[in-house]
Amino acid sequence: MYYLKALDLRDKKVLLRMDLDLPENQDGFDTTRLEYGLPTLQYLLKRGVAEVKVIGHRGRPGGKTVRKLKLAPIIDLIKERIDEKYHSKLVFEENLRFAPGEEKNLKTFAKKLAKGYDIYVNEAFATAHREHASIVTLPTLLPTVMGRQFEKEMKVLRQILYAPKRPLTLILGGAKEEKLEYLDKLFEHFNVFLVGGKLAQGRKDMEETNRKLIVGDLTEDGLDLNQDTIEQFDRFIKASETVIWNGPVGKYEDPAHQAGTEAIANSVARSKVFSYVCGGDTEAAITHFGLEHKMFNHISTGGGAVMSYLVDGTLPGLQAIEASQQSFDWDKLLEFVI
Repeated sequence: MYYLKALDLRDKKVLLRMDLDLPENQDGFDTTRLEYGLPTLQYLLKRGVAEVKVIGHRGRPGGKTVRKLKLAPIIDLIKERIDEKYHSKLVFEENLRFAPGEEKNLKTFAKKLAKGYDIYVNEAFATAHREHASIVTLPTLLPTVMGRQFEKEMKVLRQILYAPKRPLTLILGGAKEEKLEYLDKLFEHFNVFLVGGKLAQGRKDMEETNRKLIVGDLTEDGLDLNQDTIEQFDRFIKASETVIWNGPVGKYEDPAHQAGTEAIANSVARSKVFSYVCGGDTEAAITHFGLEHKMFNHISTGGGAVMSYLVDGTLPGLQAIEASQQSFDWDKLLEFVI
């Protein structure tokens, strides 16, 4: 596998896919995903590139231009964080998902993105489970490597998949019904599953067919965990060696329904476990409660990508990078031979 640090980037034109789909609230953008990707952009600019073109997406515009999902405010955030002397080397593409060719994975769209560039760097781990043009087809057109954050994500995930410290616990929250499909697929790998949030509503019967599954009891309005469940989840967390948490377990933005999510956040952060947090909403909840990111061992930029990797042992985006590295003459790109 070839990595970014091995490339000779001098005078190269680099295409960089970043995760620009930042959660937004009344206070503005949660810039965590952006902050994780910026070191890769800064590294490229400092290595003497001729140009870096940043591409990415926001939201789900369905192949149409949606004014409120334009990248202009995200581009401003990037420029604020990059030394002005490098601004002349920066180029930005509009929201990839404004073009139907991105989600339809059209080669014609990928060719348009690739034209004129020497190297492709994928720093969008959070979308690596999507078979979109910028994820799986661009690497067939340009020599491709992972960004620095993508590299970190894979290193930690491989440890969790192949050599985790046990007991290994998975906390699932949020409202996406497809998350429940992971339970059967991951039954053998995890020791305990804790389910809360909307996913838990009306599903206590699931415990009968899965001895590892604990489905939380909710408050009467169904918008939070009740106190008994909060205490029960806390006991399981403290008895674990590794905890993966994907999704808030209540409507945490509402002070009246944040008790469960806040309690889990504090329990995971302060217990002597290896803590792995994934999903944009989960990270946003941590920020909401004012918990420092360094209190957690790893905060991932992806949710669906994490779960897909744990189920399949790979990702479409990862496979595309690996295939790209078999297709090009890398001797001409390396700063030194590995």
